[in-house]
Amino acid sequence: MQGINASYLHKLIVLTVIAFIVYCMLSLWNINHWQESVLKKTVTIQLSPLLKDAARSKEKLLEKKLLPQIKHKEQLLVFTKVDLPELPEQPKPLKSVMGEKYNHTSTVKASVKPIAKTTTQNASIKQQVPYAKQSRRAKIKNVSSIYQQLISDDSIDIELAWPNHKVARKDIFSFLYQCVGMRFGVLNNQQVFLANTTSHQRKQQTSHWLRIAQGQLTSQERHWLQQYNLAGTPVRLFPKAVDWQLSTLISKQLNGEPLKSVRAHYKYNNRRLMLTNITLNDRRVDKDWQLIEKQCLPSA
Repeated sequence: MQGINASYLHKLIVLTVIAFIVYCMLSLWNINHWQESVLKKTVTIQLSPLLKDAARSKEKLLEKKLLPQIKHKEQLLVFTKVDLPELPEQPKPLKSVMGEKYNHTSTVKASVKPIAKTTTQNASIKQQVPYAKQSRRAKIKNVSSIYQQLISDDSIDIELAWPNHKVARKDIFSFLYQCVGMRFGVLNNQQVFLANTTSHQRKQQTSHWLRIAQGQLTSQERHWLQQYNLAGTPVRLFPKAVDWQLSTLISKQLNGEPLKSVRAHYKYNNRRLMLTNITLNDRRVDKDWQLIEKQCLPSA
């Protein structure tokens, strides 16, 4: 009996020792685990600023890489204000070689006929200007209005006659062609074809006012018809400066009154083209008008 009790006591002591050993091992394992957790937290806390700095550095580096691309895209989207060049002037309707067309059409009437209506510019914005400038602009506007009437208003009674005497006609035509720059051509199918004349005439702007060449042509005009094989109604065209001067004189004489009729005779007098026997709106004008003066003597 005592032997059995001793055996149980021995087993109990062994189990107790084993349990104590297991307990100690578990305690040591818990302590080690706790120390590792604390160490990891400490390291994490210490590394957090470093990680944040690294993240910021990475963001800055990425931003530096992307910034040129972003700026490039922004530059592609920038709208730039560019000063455009002025519109080119309208090409002159007259050309100086035979067979090219005068780019205006019309029907023919009497001895003087405008070619076509030209559009007037839109009224500009009103500005405060001195009286002298206002007066000058008003005069230019009146002259321009008369000029437009002469070249485009069929209702105006116009008759400007050449000299009746053969020698006088020859002198005035020589002066006009050689010194003033008058052009010669034909009207055919609502188009004007001009003969090729001397080079100095090309520098002048030709008037849109078409004069029908009635009566006998000069020998030079007949030569041009044959030389350039021109077929149609013979016409003569003055430089614009001559018709503008005529418009200026008419505007000054009428002083704002509408133009209804003008009749006169051309005259050549000492290197000057004149108008004489002038009747304006059925009223006689006392003085002759000078249209142009050229320091040039035409050849015989």
